[in-house]
Amino acid sequence: MEYLGAEEARKWDKNFPNTGNSQLSRMMYKGNEAIFNNIEAARSALRYVRGAVGKKNRKFAKDIKHFPTGYMSKYCLPEEEHNNYTAFVIKGEHKTGVMGDPHFPYQANVPIELTLNHYKAVGIDILLLNGDIMDCHMLSKFVKDPRKRNMVEEIGITRDFLERLRDLFPNVRIIYKEGNHEERLETYLKRKAPELFGIEEFQLKEL
Repeated sequence: MEYLGAEEARKWDKNFPNTGNSQLSRMMYKGNEAIFNNIEAARSALRYVRGAVGKKNRKFAKDIKHFPTGYMSKYCLPEEEHNNYTAFVIKGEHKTGVMGDPHFPYQANVPIELTLNHYKAVGIDILLLNGDIMDCHMLSKFVKDPRKRNMVEEIGITRDFLERLRDLFPNVRIIYKEGNHEERLETYLKRKAPELFGIEEFQLKEL
């Protein structure tokens, strides 16, 4: 059974099959405020019944049973707009250690040392640094604490940590996955210094 908004949208689509989504959604909303919270909700319902929801991202799904044709959130959420990240595949069988969210230089040393001791003891052959290794506090879009360390210090501390990891695990493959905190650098350049965005020397991996 379809939700009420979809039932209403199907009636309008039947009566005005050649009218565009934007115009018809405005027509649907007027007088139907009890069904649709706003024009965007009406437009989403209309796109649902016309089978236009999710086409762009559905093609990337390997298991399409989770994305049935014409799927629409019961809350009339707008179509998703996000990056379709390519999976990073580690081939073969490996004993992999995972470490995430230390947020250098605001890390907690004891759990990090316990983790590294364990990985040394069990003998891993891959170490995945699973995001937010750096905090990048001063690059945040939120209000900064002037008492916090600056980006130059953060880079130096993180670099020292990576060098210690290499000393501890000389033959282990180390994979550094950037998290949302590392992405603050790219976001900062886009907002504050677009002329420098894309220059290799300003990318985190180079710094």
